[in-house]
Amino acid sequence: MSLLVVLSGHSELKAWKAAEDEALGLTIFEPGLGLLIQLQQHRGMSAGALGGNASMREKLDKKRLEVEEAVRQFEQAVTRAPEVWALKAPAHAIRQQWDALREKGLSLPGPQNFAANTAAINDLIAFIGELDNASGLALDPEPGSYYLIAAATMHMPEVSERLGKLRGMANGILAAKQIDDTQKEALASLAGELGLSWSQ
Repeated sequence: MSLLVVLSGHSELKAWKAAEDEALGLTIFEPGLGLLIQLQQHRGMSAGALGGNASMREKLDKKRLEVEEAVRQFEQAVTRAPEVWALKAPAHAIRQQWDALREKGLSLPGPQNFAANTAAINDLIAFIGELDNASGLALDPEPGSYYLIAAATMHMPEVSERLGKLRGMANGILAAKQIDDTQKEALASLAGELGLSWSQ
């Protein structure tokens, strides 16, 4: 009987710890998603500015401040993660990428600027995936909550990024008032990927 009590208590402790880790994971995910959206908007505005849209260049000063605040909130949230989750190094790398974009992004040619913004965004999406695994968000045993969490923390960042790429490319094309065959193919590919994402 005592063994059953011990086993039951151990099981309850594991369940409580898993729920605690998931809750902590969500407190880091929220500012991570906020930063993702801000970086996507920054990429789109940068594409427009470098394409020749003067109004976009003016708005970038405000957007840089908004991204900087989002980075600060993201970093603050990551400090709460246990060391075993190994999230602090990738978070710091994202900070360094943003610092480089903030300081020298507009001195890059349009395609390189777009690629540098996208690299930071991709690393942030990868960070969110690592967070899902480390916190147990990707392993929730309850089907109902698993699918809800998966939609929010796994599928939403991917769909958001495909939309963000489309918006960013479109801003650059509209500002430049021209489109080449490579850009047409890239837009068609992104539109196809987005359609597949919605159907999943």
